Amino acid sequence: MEDYVLHRSDNMTNFFTAKSIYRHIDQEVSDENSVLYEERMVLIESDSFDNALIEAEREAIAYAEQFENVTFAGYIDLYELNVRSLSPGSEFYSLIRRCPLEIDDYIDKFYDTGAECERDVIDKTMVES
Repeated sequence: MEDYVLHRSDNMTNFFTAKSIYRHIDQEVSDENSVLYEERMVLIESDSFDNALIEAEREAIAYAEQFENVTFAGYIDLYELNVRSLSPGSEFYSLIRRCPLEIDDYIDKFYDTGAECERDVIDKTMVES
């Protein structure tokens, strides 16, 4: 398979993935199901970690402002990529969490809570806002 080359603007920059969190309010629903949270990841190019964080925050605010009922939660998790090209299997994000839970309990607590929305629900919410 072909690699997808990341074209840096110069040799002094690096790429980062920035995970940000947003709160959506679905005005068509009037109960506790009206609140949705989105985790979103974008690629940032910057000359330093600190500047990447500033750029990621700027991007997150601009993203949220596109929608009527979306608020940026103020949370960014920044991960520096140490690659010059991306190909299948390239790592672009990693989070290690200390947690005493067993595997199934961990997945249930953090990733498969039963409250996740199907993609068409998110698309519908964003299109109508």
